[in-house]
Amino acid sequence: MYVPALEIPYLAVDLRYRKHESKIGTLVIDEILGYAYDLSQEVGCRYVFLQAINEQWLVQWYWHNGFDVTQIPGNRSDGYTVLMRYAIPQGIILPEEDIEAEAGI
Repeated sequence: MYVPALEIPYLAVDLRYRKHESKIGTLVIDEILGYAYDLSQEVGCRYVFLQAINEQWLVQWYWHNGFDVTQIPGNRSDGYTVLMRYAIPQGIILPEEDIEAEAGI
């Protein structure tokens, strides 16, 4: 089975900026995920995948940004990296009160 997806082949932040107040890594990943969401509305893309270096702090950073560790049959991990997946939200998620208003409740 194949599912439309995007892959982030490389993503890195220079050591001088990793702890910087600008949070450049978060800004970059937010921009990529925003682009992925826009694209998903046009072509039905469902996921964003990346191979994160298998360092606990980095895997946690990606998890904090919405990614989770995943397994794909046939994908071989080299131990140096871990496959991570971000599920692109489908459709617009309305607050509960908006849903109730639209339903006339």
